[in-house]
Amino acid sequence: MRPLSIYTSWIILILLFISSCSSEKEKVMITSGSDKYGGIFAYNESGTINTLFPARGYFQSEIQVISFITEPLVKMAPDMSIVPCIAESWSVNEDGTEYTFKIRNGVYFHDSDIFSNGEGRALVASDVAFCFQKACEDFPGNTVSHYFRGVLKGASKYFDGQADIVSGIELIDDQTLKLTLKDPFSDLLALLSNACLGIYPEEYLKNWQGDLDHGTIGTGPFKISSFDKEKLLLLEKNQRYWALNDEGTPLPYLSAIKMTFEKDKKVVADAFKGQMINFIPNLNTAHSSLKNASEDSFTRKKNPIMRTKFLGLYMPNEVVANKQVRKALQYAIDKDLLVDSVLNKKGIPAKTGMIPPIFSDYVSLDNIGYKLDPISAKHSLELSGLEMESLNNLEIYSTNSEEDVNVANAIRKMFKDNLDLSISVKYFHPSEYYELIESGKATLFIDGYTGDYPSPDNFLYNLFYGKYLPKGDEEYSGFNLYRYKNPFFDNLLDSARHAKTKEFQIEYFQKAEKMLMSDAAVIPLYYDETEYGLNKDLQNFVIDPLNLFDLRKVYFNRSSQ
Repeated sequence: MRPLSIYTSWIILILLFISSCSSEKEKVMITSGSDKYGGIFAYNESGTINTLFPARGYFQSEIQVISFITEPLVKMAPDMSIVPCIAESWSVNEDGTEYTFKIRNGVYFHDSDIFSNGEGRALVASDVAFCFQKACEDFPGNTVSHYFRGVLKGASKYFDGQADIVSGIELIDDQTLKLTLKDPFSDLLALLSNACLGIYPEEYLKNWQGDLDHGTIGTGPFKISSFDKEKLLLLEKNQRYWALNDEGTPLPYLSAIKMTFEKDKKVVADAFKGQMINFIPNLNTAHSSLKNASEDSFTRKKNPIMRTKFLGLYMPNEVVANKQVRKALQYAIDKDLLVDSVLNKKGIPAKTGMIPPIFSDYVSLDNIGYKLDPISAKHSLELSGLEMESLNNLEIYSTNSEEDVNVANAIRKMFKDNLDLSISVKYFHPSEYYELIESGKATLFIDGYTGDYPSPDNFLYNLFYGKYLPKGDEEYSGFNLYRYKNPFFDNLLDSARHAKTKEFQIEYFQKAEKMLMSDAAVIPLYYDETEYGLNKDLQNFVIDPLNLFDLRKVYFNRSSQ
């Protein structure tokens, strides 16, 4: 047996500690005489957490934790409708350019030393105004500025340093905020549900002692107790959380969340089977002992999510800039084989375009995707007029995650089999990988995008809109990593975003998606699904289409014990 490392041994002790804390003294009966208990929810996060500052949230793992701690104006319900959160209500003027929000009373920030008396104060409308103006600022790592630029009046001027305030943010009184848009934007409420637009107090930026990325103060159901991004994140229940269930019981039910960062799959699998952790994501890439384990020991679930996995194409590269090369690569990929054999039937082959088929009111136009066609692939390569030497210099970049590595190797083989190309693959830690693609140093790369808010706009505007690209191709860009530039595409998106009816908006989105695919500017591979495991006694746990889970109403059913 391979001896355990000191770190692995330490993690096991932590997991045992978590398990022991789930003893009777930690269980809190939600309703007198029932079998419903609160307690500690424990899970292992294999993803990267570099920041907990909402406006810098990038990785799914970061956004998940941010959603525990801070809250946006509105939230997305599991059915993708928009429901009140920090804002208890809102109104819209006739032409759709003014949104007035009523801020909920009785919402308090977490207790913290950033406040003069250590006690969290009430959230007011000026806090929302402060956070939204900060979101429009040009600061390192800002991942949300492009949401407001071109939408919120004055946001672009503020971002460019041409104005001292964002003119479209107006404070009416302590409980009322008005947002004025440049043009109507029917997806504004959906956009505002983004967890990275969670509200934090101004004191957080002024008085926080230490690295802003290592802590966040919000109004969410849980608050940070301690955080070591290499070992453990502890969140405890916010005792002054504002929300109640339908019977008037305070939320959340859980007393704490404990998250470890173990990389050894066997250690994590053993902890899950021993009920030391309650939830395990990504069963398809979990340790082999769980992939085919009996479902008597845990509950296995699988559902579609708002995520497309694709091969990114860096357009400024002289080889990739050749449209015939891009078409050849499109025709050379067998998406059915990728899903059935490489991914063990996880996901749906992406044959209908870039936008995943999860929106009830959106359907991609017919025949805009690419299917396996080796003859067309070779013909397109011949039409490119390029020498094989330059084509073989292409490289596929991938993270070192098991799924990405398997997908990258499968695509490399397809390019060899169907185009006789000898393309190499390079693997990187996720942090290094994203630094490379954000600075324009990757030519072909395995990428995936999970929607930030419930709209097809995510997969077109956030990924491919070209008007706000930096001037230099190798300058940092947190969006449109492919440097795709097509003014006709951008204009279609502008028309979609400013459309006054849903029908017109969808029509423009469809035309924009068709143009993107006609340009062969991206190679959609599969529409993703999430497959996960839960302890049998965990109740009310649901992963939503954004691949996030809300733990406010999760509880343990101890009737079997």
